[in-house]
Formats: sequence, structure tokens, C-alpha cells
Amino acid sequence: MKNSYSSEMFNMSNNLLKEIIHYIAAPLTYSINLCLIEGVFPDALKLSKVTPVFKKALGKVFEGIIYQQMYEYLELNDMLSASQFAYRKGRSVIHAIELLVTDILVAFEDHAQTQETGGEFRKSSVKHTRGSTWSAAGI
Repeated sequence: MKNSYSSEMFNMSNNLLKEIIHYIAAPLTYSINLCLIEGVFPDALKLSKVTPVFKKALGKVFEGIIYQQMYEYLELNDMLSASQFAYRKGRSVIHAIELLVTDILVAFEDHAQTQETGGEFRKSSVKHTRGSTWSAAGI
């Protein structure tokens, strides 16, 4: 048996059982042999104690609740940039590309310049950042 302080229905852990095995070995052996001879397993030993511990799931619940509250607060107080597309409902990378293409086409038609800057953040570090200046003369 693995070392464990987790207890079962009778509040006995593996560690406790290992400590007292010398005292209970004879009656335990007799009981086990009697079960095998008679073909009967005691009903009291058919019970189990199940205690679910959802550590990771609980963390996800907290994360979801905090995210929702912060998102609603930022949206309600108009604190998110109009060009923020990631992690926002109703916005996607497609919307960002449409905005980029529209800005470039308008600048091209107006014979003007436009500066587009994009960034992608993953795992708290900058993966890619690029700035470009477009002009009608350059196309």
C-alpha cells in the first residue's frame, strides 16, 4: 500500500493501518479467511467514502467569474479600445483584418498614408510586433 493519510469510511488511513498491522494481523487474517470460506463479503465493507476535490475545476470557476466581472466593468465604463479584438464578444481576428484592409484602402484612395501596428501577446511575453506605413505612392 502507498503511504497516505487519506481516511476511508472507518477513518483509517494507510499510514495508520501500517502502524497497527502487527496488532491486528491475526484477527484480520481470520476475518479474511472466513469471508473466503463462506463466500460472503461483509456489507459494512462494501461502503466507500467519496470526497470530490476539484482544485483545478474550482480555479476555472473563479477565473470565469472574475473574467466576467472585469469584462463587464471594462465594457460598461468604455475602457477597452475600439481596436481591441481579442477576448471580446462579437469581435474576432476577421474584424481586425477587415478594419486593417479598410484603413489601407481608404488611405490608398485618398493618396494618403496610414500606419498600422499590430501585436500579439502570448504567455505574458511579446511574440510578434510589427509596424507598417503604407502610402499610395508605395503601391
